This record gives sequence, structure tokens and C-alpha cells, in this order.
Amino acid sequence: MKDLFNTSVIDKIFVVIVAIALLIPVSHINHDEKSITENRMLAVRPELITHEHKINNKFGIEYDKWFSDRFFGRDTLIKLYGAQSGSAGGLKVLVEDDNWLFYTDENSLRNFANMDRLSTEQLQQAAAYISNFDDWCKQHNKQFILVIAPDKNKIYGEYITKVEKVYPDTQSRANQLVDYLHANTQVNVLYLYDTLMTHKQDGLLYLKNDTHWNDYGAYIGYKTIMNALNIKPIQFTTTTTQTNPRGDLTKMATNIPADNETLYMSPDITNTAKCTKVSSLVDITTCTNKHYTTKKSVLTLRDSFSTALERYYTNTFKSVKLLWRYDINEKDLEYIIKNNVDIVILEIIERNIPLLSFQEFPKD
Repeated sequence: MKDLFNTSVIDKIFVVIVAIALLIPVSHINHDEKSITENRMLAVRPELITHEHKINNKFGIEYDKWFSDRFFGRDTLIKLYGAQSGSAGGLKVLVEDDNWLFYTDENSLRNFANMDRLSTEQLQQAAAYISNFDDWCKQHNKQFILVIAPDKNKIYGEYITKVEKVYPDTQSRANQLVDYLHANTQVNVLYLYDTLMTHKQDGLLYLKNDTHWNDYGAYIGYKTIMNALNIKPIQFTTTTTQTNPRGDLTKMATNIPADNETLYMSPDITNTAKCTKVSSLVDITTCTNKHYTTKKSVLTLRDSFSTALERYYTNTFKSVKLLWRYDINEKDLEYIIKNNVDIVILEIIERNIPLLSFQEFPKD
């Protein structure tokens, strides 16, 4: 009887300990908009019932992404895992020679190696969203363009020695989507791979310790986008040099020193725009400029790669609205009509292309 009692007490204590352990992740949910460490927007908490009073069929997937981004102790667990794995760069960073760092999360290295192909269904779903978006813009006399920004590992893959390509870049998912859109739609799509590869001889286009392009790389992307839209891009006559001691990959990694030696070229352009963030809940920025070079206005759906494009956009257009997401909704469409937006840009980083297959254009 005594042994039975002791066993019962031990079982109860074990249950209590497990219950406490399960409650720890939800004890303090992170409500920040953006991860400073990872330099990206965190997932927004989804609604079960949409503003159209319909059930959100993606609620489970979206809630999982929201919780995974925000549970208590997440950053600590990532660092512990990275230290345990013995990687000098930690869980999300590949460290290569000459202080080159590359992002490894979100299947970035699989994308670099071109290991994964888009299925026919994914291509059809992505094309449906993009082409419906493009059709709507044409019906309302708006220009639409899809811009695909290459990952750093695609432009500077020669510095990656620990991973080999399975297929050449001509068989990448980006090219797969571009080819499908060209064959089946009238969408204006721009993949910036070729133009960036051409301009590598000008100087560094991406930050060695960061996932993003630098100011000059972004300018090359901006200039190509403007040419595709038949808009004269702003020019520069002088440049400055900058360092980037701690990029987002340095912040994610462990035991990686600051880089105070690498110099990056930055176009010398005076920013005359006035920008305001219109919401404290999501990243929505509106900019106006009295010294614009074109009277046109633009709305862009984007990710972090458009951050370096902002000063070029805002010094070109009379009005710019930037939304940090890939999905368009009815309120956005109403905004486009009400504010006479002339151009809509959907910019997406290459590794995120599969996300386009999950988007749906609002129904009439």
C-alpha cells in the first residue's frame, strides 16, 4: 500500500511538472511586430472569422505560424540548439570563407541547390492569384508587375563550398514560375537574377553578413523595375562607402565577429520624401514627395527586400504605399481605386515563391 501511495504521488508530481512545462511557452507571448534578431516581420495573429464573415480555412496553419513566431523562450531555444549542434554560425547561418554568411532557414539552401520543384498544382494556384490580380489592375487602368528578388546565395553562390547544386539555376523555381506565367498569362513578371549577375563586376551587391542586398544592389533592382514600367529612374553622380558591422545574419549567429572592413557602395541620393507609418499593428507605410520625378503613385506588396528600395521609390513617385505582405484584400483594392494608384508592384524574395500558391485574389 505504501509503495502504491508513493507511486501515485510520483505520478502526480510528474503530471504537474509536465503541465507546467507545457504552460511555459504560452506564459508570455511576444507581441512585437518585428524580430530584430531575424530582421523580419512576425506572423500576425489570424482571425477565425474573416471580415467577410466567412470561416478562415487557413486558420490552423496561420495560427501555428503565429504561435511558432511568438512563444516564450523561442530565441533561447534556437541559440541552445545552435550551440548543441556545434555549428559556428548557429541554427540559421552557414559560415563560409572570407566572412561570407548565408541564411539556412526557410529551405534557403535547398532553394540554392534547386532541389525542390513547384508542382503543377502550385504553379496553377500561384498563376491564378497573380493573373487575377493583373486582370483586375488592367480592368481599372492600373499597371501591375511581379518582381522576384534573388536570394543572396543565388548571386554569390560561388562562395558556398559546403553545399552543391543538384540542378543549375536555369531550373530554379523562380525560372519555373516565370516560364509558366509567360506561357499561360499576360503578366509582366521580372526576375532580377540576370541583371544582378551582370552588375556583379561593379562591386558588391549584397551584404556579406546579411540576407539582403546593399544600397547599390537595390538600386540596380530599382532601375530594372523602372525600365520595365517605362518610367525614367532617378540617377546619381556620386557615391559614398559604408560598412555594415553587424548584419541580420551576424545577429542570428553565435561567435561571429563584427565586420568593420568590408566596404559597400551607396548611391548618393538625397531623400526628400515624408513617410508615416499608418498602423501600429502591421507594417504599412505611406510616403509623399513634393519633389517627385513622376506624378504617378504606387502601391507595393513586399517583404524585407523592398526596404532598401524605399528611398528610390519615394524619390521617384508622388505617392508610395508599402504593405509588408503578399496578399491583397478588398480594403486594399478600395484604397487603390479611391486614391487613384497608378501602379501595383508585388515583390517577393525567391525562397518565398511557394507562398504565392496559398494566396487568393478577393472575389467580387
